[in-house]
Amino acid sequence: PVVSYMNTAPSLTFSGDFPNFVRTVPPDNELMEVMGEVLTRLQWKFLVVVYEDSLFARDSYNALRPVVAKAGICLTAVIVADGRDTSPTTVQKVLTQVVNANTVGTIFLGGPALAQALMTEANNVAGTGRLQWLFTDSINLEDTFTNSATYPRGILALLPASRYIVEFEDHWVRIDEESPSAENPWFKEWYMRNYQCNLVGFTNYGRSCA
Repeated sequence: PVVSYMNTAPSLTFSGDFPNFVRTVPPDNELMEVMGEVLTRLQWKFLVVVYEDSLFARDSYNALRPVVAKAGICLTAVIVADGRDTSPTTVQKVLTQVVNANTVGTIFLGGPALAQALMTEANNVAGTGRLQWLFTDSINLEDTFTNSATYPRGILALLPASRYIVEFEDHWVRIDEESPSAENPWFKEWYMRNYQCNLVGFTNYGRSCA
């Protein structure tokens, strides 16, 4: 089996094509249902969706569409962006399309690189100041945007609730990072990436974890 700790694309579970795929986070169907409730509370009647051309973002958008329709919200524009092309010219074209839709509420579905590019270039496109952006948990706001960034302030972020589990915390605290259990073959890779350091025998980063 393949276990994912962060992929939320519904098609990996519900299409039937990947019977050996399991995940530790819920698919986006539930999150999009909550999104519909949030949009209703915000009283948004018109909406623009910008989504990245990736499996995750396409699935999120497909899960969002019926929710938006059920809530009676009009999709005035749906813009597909290439997450690999974050050049100022390309990103400004996307933002111009958003502004030309003449709608305030804007949902972004995609990764941090494109999100950061959109928020950076928004300073250079007229009319973006009236947009209200709504992001999902695919974007870590603290990691993606610096404290000095002006435009991203005011972004609304929709994050699923999480429950603190003492046993889970104890499990991680007791792991020996240099010699984790054979049942957890990904731990060393995660540990080094998370703390940007090298365990014994690795040279991926510029400093030792010791």
